[in-house]
Amino acid sequence: MGTTATEHSHCKVCRRVCGPDEETCSKTCARQLAARVRSRQMYTYLMVGLALFLVIVLAATFH
Repeated sequence: MGTTATEHSHCKVCRRVCGPDEETCSKTCARQLAARVRSRQMYTYLMVGLALFLVIVLAATFH
């Protein structure tokens, strides 16, 4: 029970072990992570835009 784990982190895509300052373990995983981040950003922008559109439509309807 005297063994200690070395400092490391896990890849955010495939969960493999990688260096302590790395987010991904390979270029493939880095590309997949970047695509996931872009997709989430686009979804967020779409939802904010939809909410603003609905607020404008409701304000114009009840004005």
